[in-house]
Amino acid sequence: MAAIAAFALLRDYIKNKEQELADYNAGLATEVDAEVNRRRLTNVGTFRAYAYNYLKNHPKIHKGMTLIVR
Repeated sequence: MAAIAAFALLRDYIKNKEQELADYNAGLATEVDAEVNRRRLTNVGTFRAYAYNYLKNHPKIHKGMTLIVR
């Protein structure tokens, strides 16, 4: 995770998401504590956060309008 956390646009996302996932996984009951039941950081979620932050910080994207990507 250290390599991904080096991206300035992902620093806050990674920090917050890792804490959220740790809290969630710590609350799982022991009978469902198998690895398959745990939540984890995903490629698609991380990419979505990166793309969103990239577009929000891009100088040619209008800040006063709704951001829509398709």
